Formats: sequence, structure tokens, C-alpha cells
Amino acid sequence: MASIKIQSLRDVARVYLQTFGYPADGVSEDGVSCLLDALEMKTDTAEEFVGKADAFIAGIASSVFLSSSDDGFAEAARFKLTFSMADGAHSCPVEKLVRGQLPEDLRERMRAGAVINAPPYRYESMKPQTIDEPHWLSRLFSRFQKG
Repeated sequence: MASIKIQSLRDVARVYLQTFGYPADGVSEDGVSCLLDALEMKTDTAEEFVGKADAFIAGIASSVFLSSSDDGFAEAARFKLTFSMADGAHSCPVEKLVRGQLPEDLRERMRAGAVINAPPYRYESMKPQTIDEPHWLSRLFSRFQKG
């Protein structure tokens, strides 16, 4: 298993961008700076960076998938998955990703890859139902039929 030595927030940002499918040597310093500037990072903890970055990506995801979800973590995960499946790292530089300027053909490929496995929940009120009790004779005859 490969190990990564993280020395700064820039390293965390570079590794975060690699989760989208960008190669390690394909993320420029300008791309990392663009992401850090967009997030307005004032702290240097990795946990806060990832949380802020996922919320930022969830905002971009809502414009790509034309939906709004309360679960920002799920939206960010769906965006990362469909972006990497559509090979977005080759057709969209980091700077354009951060600005939300994805090419239209990439957006279409991502929408096609974002398959929802289940329909949304729908709650309805149910009318009370009557339960018919079996007659005592039918219970008696059912015992004789089984044996």
C-alpha cells in the first residue's frame, strides 16, 4: 500500500484533486492555489478543508445534476464518481472545475452516469382496513384438511 506524506494544506488540496481522477503530476500549483482561493481557507487542518471542499463541490454538483439534495456529502460523492467515470480530468482543467465551468459534453456524460437506484420516498395516508375473522367452523375444517 502506498503512503502519502502530507506536509501542508497544499498537499491535502493536491490529494483531494486526485480523487477526481487528476494524476499526481497533472495538478499544477496554479490549480491548487485556485482551489484554496475559492474555499478561502484560513485554517490548516485537513478535516476542515475536506468538509469545506465537499460542500463547495456539492454546490457545483447541484448545477450539473439539476437537483438539490440536503445531503451534501452524497452529492459531492456522486459528483466525484461521475466526474472520474466520464474522464473529466482529461477534458476539464482544475481551474475550470473550481469555477464550475464544465464543458457541456462532460455535463451530459456525468448526468448519464448518475443513476439513481431507487425512486424517492412517497408517503400517503392509508385508509383503515377491516380484518375479517375466520368463522370457527372454517378453523375446525382447516385442521382436518392439513392432517
